[in-house]
Amino acid sequence: MLRPWLTLLLLLSSLSGYSLEIRGLGKAPTVKMQSLMKGKTVWILFRPDCSACELQMKSLDCLDDLSKVRIVGIDAGERELYREAKRFEILKKMKPQQNGPFYGDGDVLKHLGVKHNYSPQLLFFAEGEKLVHHLGALECQKLRQVTR
Repeated sequence: MLRPWLTLLLLLSSLSGYSLEIRGLGKAPTVKMQSLMKGKTVWILFRPDCSACELQMKSLDCLDDLSKVRIVGIDAGERELYREAKRFEILKKMKPQQNGPFYGDGDVLKHLGVKHNYSPQLLFFAEGEKLVHHLGALECQKLRQVTR
C-alpha cells in the first residue's frame, strides 16, 4: 500500500523542479519559459509564407516598448522558421534573449494554451494568466490599446 504513494511522491517532487525551455531560432538563445512570462507579455505566433504575419510584424514598429513582445515560429522546421524570421525588420530592434524568435514546438504551444496552428496568433498574458487570444493581425492603434 505504501509503494504507490511513494511512487507518486517521487514523481511529483521531480516535476516541481521542471521548467519548460523554449529554443531560440538562429542566434536567439534557449531560455526558460517562466522567465519570459513575467509581467504583461504579448506572444505573436507566425508561420512561413504568412502575409498577415508580415503585416503584424510591421505594426510592431508603432510600440514604444518592445521588451514584452515574444516572437514564436510554428508549424515548420527550425531552419525554415529562422529564414522566415530574418525577413522581419522589427527583429533587428529586439533583443534575441527576451524577444526571440523562438521555436514553438508542441510542448511550448501546449504551455501557451494554443490548440491550432493558425497565424498570426496573438496571446496576451498578465503574470502568466492568459487575458486574450486573438487570431489575425492587429493594426497599430489596436495593438497599442491592448499592450498598455
